[in-house]
Amino acid sequence: MRRPAVLAALGLVMGAITLAACSGSNFDPVEPAFAAEITGAVTRSALGVSAFGVVRDGGQTGFTFVMEDETGATIILQKPAIAKPVPGEFEIVPPDEVGPLNEYRGVARIVVDGALEEYAAQSGALIITEATPTSLKGTFEFAAVRTSPCCDPEPVTIQVTGTYTAIQGPVAALR
Repeated sequence: MRRPAVLAALGLVMGAITLAACSGSNFDPVEPAFAAEITGAVTRSALGVSAFGVVRDGGQTGFTFVMEDETGATIILQKPAIAKPVPGEFEIVPPDEVGPLNEYRGVARIVVDGALEEYAAQSGALIITEATPTSLKGTFEFAAVRTSPCCDPEPVTIQVTGTYTAIQGPVAALR
């Protein structure tokens, strides 16, 4: 008795998958995730979700990647232009540097011993290896210096490297 029910359920699932694959729609079965290694003044791993979109918030407008995990690590990469990037390598520059519209500014926010530390990216690269209508995939790496006040001698730096698969979704401004 159970075997026919299992086979019927399996048939329904396979039919739904086949229908989705053959529908010709923009079905993009992507898991929005990122994985990063942070070393230097803070050493830890970060795993979480990743999204991209255009931010228009106050005086800031730009195409933005947001990567966030549940343990208090957030990475935001933003460029001043609103056009969705195509595959390629894009430079990450200091926040006060004015340059081409395809250069990214970045920040890493990390909760350490209950306190939020913020690091501004100084140099690095964002690499986009794949782009679909609803997702972007690639790698990133950057060096950052802490901008939040604390008690360590200046400068306090970290290195961040990781991979991402981001989907289009709600994102927040780089602040």
